[in-house]
Amino acid sequence: MKRLYRGIFSFMLMVSCALQLGAQDTRIVPADEIPSSLRDAEAVKLTGTWETSNFSELKMALGTNGIGASNTVLAKVDLSEAFIADWTSLYVSAGFTSNGVFSGCKALKEVVMPVAEEAAHFTSFEKAFANCGALEKVDLTGCVNVETFNNAFYGCEHLATVDFGTNTAAVESSAWSSAFENCTALTHVTLPAVFVPASKVFSGCTALQEIDWTACQAVEVPVFYADMWDGVELSGVTLKLDHPQYVLFKADASWSQLNLEDLNPEPSTEFTVDASDIPSSLKKATVITLTGTWDSSAFNLLCMALMDNPAFGTSENTVLQKIDMSAVKVVEGTSLCWQGLSRYGIFRNFKVLAEVVMPAAEEAAHFTDFTMAFQNCTALKTIDLGGCSGLTSLEMAFQGCTSLEEADLSSSSALVSVDNAFESCEALASVVLPVQFPMGKNTFAYCNALKAIDWTAFEGTEVPEMSKTFFMGIDDLKAVTLSLKYESYKLFSADEDWSELNLYNTEPEKVTDFVVDASDIPSSLKKAVTVTLTGEWDSDAFNLLSMALGNNGGLFVTTNATLVTLDMSRIKVAENTPLWRQGLKEYGIFNNCTALEKVIMPTAEEAGHFTKLNKAFEGCTALRDIDLSLLTGATDVEAAFKGTAIEKADLSGCTSLGSTVGAFEGCAALQEVILPACFVADNYTFADCTGLKLIDYTAYTDTQDAPAVKNNTFSGIDDLKAVTLKVSGLNHELFEAHKIWSDFDIEYDASGISGMKSDGKGKPITVYTMDGRYVGTYAPGTDWRSYLPQRGVYIVDGKKMIRK
Repeated sequence: MKRLYRGIFSFMLMVSCALQLGAQDTRIVPADEIPSSLRDAEAVKLTGTWETSNFSELKMALGTNGIGASNTVLAKVDLSEAFIADWTSLYVSAGFTSNGVFSGCKALKEVVMPVAEEAAHFTSFEKAFANCGALEKVDLTGCVNVETFNNAFYGCEHLATVDFGTNTAAVESSAWSSAFENCTALTHVTLPAVFVPASKVFSGCTALQEIDWTACQAVEVPVFYADMWDGVELSGVTLKLDHPQYVLFKADASWSQLNLEDLNPEPSTEFTVDASDIPSSLKKATVITLTGTWDSSAFNLLCMALMDNPAFGTSENTVLQKIDMSAVKVVEGTSLCWQGLSRYGIFRNFKVLAEVVMPAAEEAAHFTDFTMAFQNCTALKTIDLGGCSGLTSLEMAFQGCTSLEEADLSSSSALVSVDNAFESCEALASVVLPVQFPMGKNTFAYCNALKAIDWTAFEGTEVPEMSKTFFMGIDDLKAVTLSLKYESYKLFSADEDWSELNLYNTEPEKVTDFVVDASDIPSSLKKAVTVTLTGEWDSDAFNLLSMALGNNGGLFVTTNATLVTLDMSRIKVAENTPLWRQGLKEYGIFNNCTALEKVIMPTAEEAGHFTKLNKAFEGCTALRDIDLSLLTGATDVEAAFKGTAIEKADLSGCTSLGSTVGAFEGCAALQEVILPACFVADNYTFADCTGLKLIDYTAYTDTQDAPAVKNNTFSGIDDLKAVTLKVSGLNHELFEAHKIWSDFDIEYDASGISGMKSDGKGKPITVYTMDGRYVGTYAPGTDWRSYLPQRGVYIVDGKKMIRK
């Protein structure tokens, strides 16, 4: 039957063609008899059954198959009586090129499409009418199976409206690329459900006014390509959508740049509620704007209008998304926690409430109790608490608000109870605390996203005692940065609990106390008042420390007048570590630290690894407190303590001492010195030590020669008789006979128990031999030694003494 139908139809066409032979405007072009040239045809009417290859012949006949070729004569194409073969494409190969059938037909103004049944057989319109600058309209409603419109109407400068609403096949983004690029007259477009936004699809459509995409059924916002709108004023384009899609697009920052129109809006769910006229039900409200003067009772009525049985912990509101209180006045003492037969928060369990706009700070200050106020508002992201200066309770206020990202409590210094305030706020990343903030139970428990706490407002003089569950459930407290001003930073740093957080000093310019690890020595410590060393230190590390302190810069003498305390008690010292360097100049590591008062040495084991100390503390004129007895491995100490304020130098453990030239020269405050057996006084060792009172040299036990001493060892000390020299009773005569040592006030003790120096006063002296035989009793002041029968050891008044 179909073949018979087509035969009859062809016969009628032939008759019609015969009647139109005299009409010169329209050329009848049967599919099986396509002329070799139609370049002069102003209008063509296609007949017969057309497939892709026929359209390829037609393109060559029109003369547009060459590169850059065009036809400036053809004004109308009529396909209304044409049959279209299945899978026919209007993108054809013609000669050596491939292009759209009618591309380059500059004068083509009108295209009459086949009936819908036939138009449905088209599959590709790629470049079909590209650069048909005169084309004004084309009916595409029957083209349901076209799979691509890529560049289909590129450059159609007079095309005004297009309706693709019925298409079901162009489902790929590439199918729409540049489809209407530079269609400068295009004002209205109807898009199908399958439309996929693509690059440059509406680029250059400067007259575009309306896009009807009510067929859109997207459940996610489509990709928004910026270049798809090049040259188009987005706010001037109305995009019509069905309600569900309108909601989606409206929430998108890119698509909402267009003028979106909801063609099927739902009844309004946004309400303005005055405190004097609260509706009995607001259960469908998505947005509420409050006006008037609100107190605790009014807020409770609002809660009951929004939710059934708010006292039941299981009651929920799953509709309200936003509440705006920016225009309200709040009565002083207003609570968002209702105290009736049972206690509940006004907005507890509002599951989709995402935004709360608070009253002005002056009004927000009148709120007092937020107990459970927003508990389990799992969608809540934004609420400004900065003006809530009157709050006394945040107990469970935001417990379970899993979307809340920040909380500014900077003005809430009246808070008393904060138990469970932000427990399980899994998205909470930033908190600002007020001057005073109580340490509640579970206040920030399980806030695993917490990264920053700003407590720069803290002004206390004591660290608040942290509740054991304050940060419960946060696995790594070092990931939480607690920002404090410098004085507070020092307090919190000394606290065992708070120091588990990453403490950050917001006033680095005020820092004077530094902890310096050998592996991370700052480039400058010139502002340091206290330096505490940690880690493993060797000569190179100490040299870097000296450079940082700035006391050894350049070729000339430089000083550090800031450092007061150096604490080395926690360090390990590499073996054979000197506190001296030889470079372009010779210097001690801490020389010329003129404000240095106290040096806390490492443990004896570690301090014993220090060796050469030449100039180590030379010029540290304030240095008074340092335990030299721990320097058991010290070798040369030339000028090591020259010019310091040291009062006592216990060198008794320094059994490896070498050169002592100028070791204590100019130490005017030095009063007492304890020397080891190996000590050799050298040039200016104690020169100008004008305060010297006692030298304990009892460790020297050589009985052959007095220890060496230079003429200038004690230069500058006017009266050496004012200095007591304690020596061993075994060799005191050596000192007494020495030309320099004899100038001291010598005391000796042969046994190491007690020395004896008779001053001619006191009780009689009793002498026994070592085996207990009585020798005699002698009057005070008597030279009892001359009465002893022979040389040897005797017991004199209960003490061992030797006569040589």
